Amino acid sequence: MKKNIFLIITFAIVLILLLILLVSKKAFSVIELSRSELSDKITTSGASLLYTKKLNKNIKEKMKKYYKEYRITAYASEMNLEDINNYLSEYELKSETDTVFILYMNGEPVEVVDASDNNKIIELIEKHLYNIIPESERAYKVLTTANQYIKKVNSKDYTVAVFGMKDCTYCDLYLLIVNKIAKERNLDIYYFNRDEYDEDEYEKIMELDFEIPAKCTTTGYSTSLSKSFPKPMTIITKDGKFVDCIKGYVTEDAVLEMFKQYKLVKE
Repeated sequence: MKKNIFLIITFAIVLILLLILLVSKKAFSVIELSRSELSDKITTSGASLLYTKKLNKNIKEKMKKYYKEYRITAYASEMNLEDINNYLSEYELKSETDTVFILYMNGEPVEVVDASDNNKIIELIEKHLYNIIPESERAYKVLTTANQYIKKVNSKDYTVAVFGMKDCTYCDLYLLIVNKIAKERNLDIYYFNRDEYDEDEYEKIMELDFEIPAKCTTTGYSTSLSKSFPKPMTIITKDGKFVDCIKGYVTEDAVLEMFKQYKLVKE
């Protein structure tokens, strides 16, 4: 009896594994479309990727890796450069070559990238899926040591620093706003990721122990850098002293309004 039960369980496990294997094999495929079908067929929510040349084994494998990592729907449509740019013109995008990936978000093209540039493709996928700013687009600054920040804090100019952490959705969203302001307003803004910054150096910054006023806490009571404080947190300092703060994620207009008070940006 026990032997029969063991055989039944073993058979069931093998069957489940075979089903999982079959499903996983069928889960990925590249959907081939004609030029005229692009607007009607690529309507998938989330991220999709279109290859603009004839499919080959290497491209299929590459798109399969993107699918496994990011669950991106894969499409292909053979087009020449003129076809590609005629199609992209509606979206104010342009390609310099005819062998590209077009990245879609919710059915709309958002990026065009050379199909051979794997690092750039991944950067752009993570930018649109996870709000991770590509290194080439970063305008905010990262100081490598605590002393560099302390020197800024003690200067006669206002210093803006944003404190965030890993796996913090609002930190990532807020950093997009901060990066945009830093770029468009030519403003130095320093970002500290608690989980990625050197632990000893980060602790030296916390030892500055600025008091965080009640308006920037979630408890309604003041706290300090050495204790837990909300993230993201924007802190403005000058002459070695705390000046002001912004609690959490706020809109671009709210950030600019605060910065205008201290003439960090022009009206």
